[in-house]
Amino acid sequence: MRIERLEAEALSIPLNRDFGGATYHVTRRCTVITRVFGAGGIAAEVYNGDNRDHSPEIARAIREVLAPLVVGEDAFAIERLWAR
Repeated sequence: MRIERLEAEALSIPLNRDFGGATYHVTRRCTVITRVFGAGGIAAEVYNGDNRDHSPEIARAIREVLAPLVVGEDAFAIERLWAR
């Protein structure tokens, strides 16, 4: 199955209360949603990490750096994709 396109979107959702501890505060839930589309439609949707400071940069790196390396490639050629 060929990878047709890859999308990445950074989300930051405020929480109703602080879920912090002694040395940290969690006032929002952050993630990067990555979607990989193949010939038959959406092939995968992944929620990447919880980086509250750099999610937009991570999403941009997925779109601008990783996507050009994998679009058009065989999704099942895992070793080849990692080597790129």
